[in-house]
This record gives sequence, C-alpha cells and structure tokens, in this order.
Amino acid sequence: SRKLKAGEPVVMDFGLTLPSGYSSDLTRTVFVPGKKPSPTMIKIYNIVLEANKIAFKGLKPGLSWKEYDGIAREYIRKSGYGNNFGHDLGHSLGLDTHDPYDYKRPIREGAVITDEPGIYLAGFGGVRIEDDILITKTGAKKLTKAPYLDLKKP
Repeated sequence: SRKLKAGEPVVMDFGLTLPSGYSSDLTRTVFVPGKKPSPTMIKIYNIVLEANKIAFKGLKPGLSWKEYDGIAREYIRKSGYGNNFGHDLGHSLGLDTHDPYDYKRPIREGAVITDEPGIYLAGFGGVRIEDDILITKTGAKKLTKAPYLDLKKP
C-alpha cells in the first residue's frame, strides 16, 4: 500500500521447478538502495546469517527435525530474538516445494531440505535467509549458489 523506502528490507522468496520435476526454494533478504540499513536491521541480518550457517554445520543423517530446528532457534534465542522466529527452520524439498515428509522421523541421507531461519519485528521489518541442502552420508551439501550480503556490524 506504499512505496518502499531506501534502506528498508525486502524479503525475496522464490524457486523453480526443474525439467526433472523437482523443486527449489530460495530466500534472500536485500535492502532498498539509497540508504544504509538501520543498525537493528544489520544486527538481525547477521544473526540470521549466522543461525543459517550454524544449522547447516550441524546437519547430519539421523538428526531429528526438532534437533535441527533447535540449533538455529537456540542461537537466535541467545541473541535476544527468540520470540521473533515464528516458523520452522526448514522443510523437505522434492516434487513439491513443501514436499510431504514424516517430520517425526529422523532426517535421512539423500533428503533435500531447506535451512531458513528468520527474525521478524512487527512494524519494522524482517530477515530470512534460505538455502537448499542435500543430506549426505557425512553431513550436508549446500545446493544453493546465491550469495549472502556482507553487512558490517553496526
């Protein structure tokens, strides 16, 4: 209902269906050019990016979805924004963007899932960073090639 202002966040969530029929899902947060993002936005961007990286490093076959979610959620909570992460850390990807998966079962080798922590501040804006991940025998492989922003801490 209004024009975006310089420095405001824009959360872009998109994907595609490959010729094989499989889906991708990607989210990046960028900022409208013309003004540096606020110190709060820079802070939460860096927290979300670190939560994304920590969750990725913790992925391995046999990890429960609750444990996986808890890796990023605990980091965000310790950073002071636990009440501002209101969705699950990820979901299964396959022939559908939100592919059916039994989330009560451990994450299996060969599964393709997302890693998408976020922090959202009512009336202010939010940040989400999402990558697609393949679970391998020894851990995880990032399938997403999109870069992250390099925002210096305020």
